[in-house]
Amino acid sequence: MGTGIFSKRSELPGELHPLALLREERLKARLPVFDWSHGNPTTANLPWPPASIPPLFAKNSWLAYEPSPLGLASAREALVRHLALEGLDVPARDAVLVASSSEAYANLFKIFCNPGDNVLVPSPSYPLFDELARWEGIELRPYRLGFAGEWHLDVESVRAVCNERTRAILVVSPNNPTGSCLTVAELHELAAFGLPIIADEVFAKAPRSVLGNADIPKARAGRGRPVSFENALCISTSPSDDLGRFPVSQHPPRSVLGNADAPKASAGRGRNTRRISTSRSDDLGRFPVSQHPPSGKRIRTLSARDVLHAHPHVVLDGLSKRLALPQVKCGWMLLGGPASFCSELRSRLEFALDAQLSLGAPVSHALGELLAHEDLARDALARRIESSEAALREAFSGTTVSVLPREAGWSAVLRVPCDDDSVLAIRLLDAYGIYVLPGALFGFSSPGVLVVSLLTAPLDVPQAARSLLACLESA
Repeated sequence: MGTGIFSKRSELPGELHPLALLREERLKARLPVFDWSHGNPTTANLPWPPASIPPLFAKNSWLAYEPSPLGLASAREALVRHLALEGLDVPARDAVLVASSSEAYANLFKIFCNPGDNVLVPSPSYPLFDELARWEGIELRPYRLGFAGEWHLDVESVRAVCNERTRAILVVSPNNPTGSCLTVAELHELAAFGLPIIADEVFAKAPRSVLGNADIPKARAGRGRPVSFENALCISTSPSDDLGRFPVSQHPPRSVLGNADAPKASAGRGRNTRRISTSRSDDLGRFPVSQHPPSGKRIRTLSARDVLHAHPHVVLDGLSKRLALPQVKCGWMLLGGPASFCSELRSRLEFALDAQLSLGAPVSHALGELLAHEDLARDALARRIESSEAALREAFSGTTVSVLPREAGWSAVLRVPCDDDSVLAIRLLDAYGIYVLPGALFGFSSPGVLVVSLLTAPLDVPQAARSLLACLESA
C-alpha cells in the first residue's frame, strides 16, 4: 500500500544520526557503552524512592471512575496547598493537571496557534520541541541565548524572528541543557512583545548549583592518558535514549555528512530551523558587553505575584523532575495573568482535555502525599548532582576542557577544543565506549560543545573525563 494515504506530519524519521547508529551497533555486539548523557533518575542508583511511595498507589479510592478534564478537584487542591508552602498563591481553578509537559505543550499549541503560525523558542534548548510543533502543524522560530561568562537573553534575536504569525513565546527556566535562569529584566523584555508566555519550569525546583556562576576555569594545555575500557564504568543496555533517535536531517554532524554548511530545513521542522542567529558571534563568548544586560535578579518562578502577575502566561511543571519520578506521569499547568485570559484559556483547555482524559486516577488520588516527599527527593538529587559536578570540575581543572557555569538542572555543558562536536562524540563512543551528546543536538550554533549528565555517579566521572581528554589528544 502506498504512503499517500498517510499525513506528511506522521512521516517517520529518516536515517538515524551516526552517533545513534554506532551506539546501537555496539549494544548489538554486546560491547560496553557508558552512558554519560543519561537523564533517567530511576536508573541512576539514587537512594530514592523510599518504600513509602508504592503503597500510595494501592488505595481503593481510585477504583471509581471520575472523569475530570482539568484534573480531580481534590488533586488540584492538594497541589495548590503544596505550592502555598513555597509562597505561591495559585487558585485551584487555575491549576490544570495533565499526564506530561508534552501533553501540555500539544494542547497549548492547539489553543494558541492555527496551522502555519509560529512560537518562539530559546536556542540552545531541548530538541523535543521540534517534534511537538511538527505534530501540531506549527513552526518554531528560535531566539538566541548567548554566553559571555554567564548565559543571557539576546533580545534583538527575539525581535528579529517575531512576526505577524507569532502566537506565543516559550521560555525554559532553568534551561535544559544550559541550566541557566532568566532574569526579571529579561522576562519583562519578553513580555513587552505582548504575547502569551509559556514557561517550562520543570527544573525550577531541582537542586541549585552550589557553585552558581563560578568563573570558568582557565583552559591550559593538558593531556589525558589513554584509558582501557577493561575496567568499565557501567554498561547501558537500553537501545537508545530520547535524543539519540532524532534523524540526521535534524542535527547533522557537518564533517560526517561531508558538508561544512548546515542543510536548509523546511519551515517549522528540524534542528536547523533553530540555528538562526542574528548576532555576529556564537553562543559561547565574544558577545559584545553592550549587547547583553549585566547579571540581575533571577526569577524563581513566573507564578510568583511580583514577576508577571498582569501578563498572560502559563507555567509548566510536574513530578518528573520534582520527585525524580518520570514514570508516574503527572504534570500541571498554572494559568496566570488577567482574569479574562485565565478564564478563556481554562474553558478552552477544559474543552480540549475532555476529549483526552489522560491523567490516571491512582496518581490523582496520591498527588498530595507524593508531593509531601519532595524534600526527600530533592536531597537525594542534590547529593548526587553536587558530588558529580565537583568531580567533573576537578577532573577537568587545568585542562583544555571547560565546565560552563550552571544554576540548576542536572546537565553540564562542556566546552572542548574541536571543530565538530558530533564527530568528537562519535570518536569517543567508537574508541572508548563513552556516549555523550554533541551540542548540535540542542541547537548550539558554535562547535566544540558536549553535554553530559550530572546524575552520573561521581566515582565514574574521573575515568570518563580521562577518556575524553585522551580522545582529544589523539585527534
